Amino acid sequence: EIGVPGEMGPEIRLQTLFRDRFVGVVRNDHPLAATPTVTIEEYIAQAHVVASRRGRQTGPVDDALAALGLERHIAAIVP
Repeated sequence: EIGVPGEMGPEIRLQTLFRDRFVGVVRNDHPLAATPTVTIEEYIAQAHVVASRRGRQTGPVDDALAALGLERHIAAIVP
């Protein structure tokens, strides 16, 4: 399986095959489209559409935000 490692048993061997990055997408006239970089405060202030092949509302981004004591608003989940 290729994916984000989760809880695996000791008999499972994990090996990093590649690193990926997250990309944010906004419409042309969205307020965040006017700046080349987005602060974390600007990021969490927006409503988010999450792409999830398993239909989960939270993922690695939410885990990273939670570690900072932050949370984002999920407006919709798409496959």
